[in-house]
Amino acid sequence: MCTIFAVVGSFKTFDMIYVLTNGGPSHASEVPSTLMINLIFGRNQYGLGSAVAVIIIILCFAFAIGIKRIFKVEGE
Repeated sequence: MCTIFAVVGSFKTFDMIYVLTNGGPSHASEVPSTLMINLIFGRNQYGLGSAVAVIIIILCFAFAIGIKRIFKVEGE
């Protein structure tokens, strides 16, 4: 459970990166959530920003299922 929370939480990282570097020089520290905010509010590309949000959700779901299968205990 801790592994799933850590992986999903890493996809939702936004606040510290946005406040400290805002994506960094030349987008070096940009993560999907800062890319989404930049697309929606910075460039007014609402469709592309929404697509990035959906991809983040799908990736979190896929990684959670994959981790659950990897750490599956026999006999359950």
